[in-house]
Amino acid sequence: MIHNVTRILRLKDVCTQTGLCRSAVYALEARSKFPRRIQLTSRAVGWVEREIVEWVDRRIEASRNAIPPTPATEPTLVEQACEAARETVKRA
Repeated sequence: MIHNVTRILRLKDVCTQTGLCRSAVYALEARSKFPRRIQLTSRAVGWVEREIVEWVDRRIEASRNAIPPTPATEPTLVEQACEAARETVKRA
């Protein structure tokens, strides 16, 4: 029989799973953009693993659906800025 076990992650494990540093975890949580921690004892907190995994999955999905990759044939913004600067110098 399979039991669904709710695992609680401590901060070190959350940072490992998300790639975020401690301050980023707390900053995102303060802005309600990260799962809320739960109080384990008067001095210890943790995060529900399932919520962290779901957050990471949503970040992956959002990242992959954001802006389609630019083909290499199109100039980058830096290249466009350099070209504009060259044109300005030529006119001067």
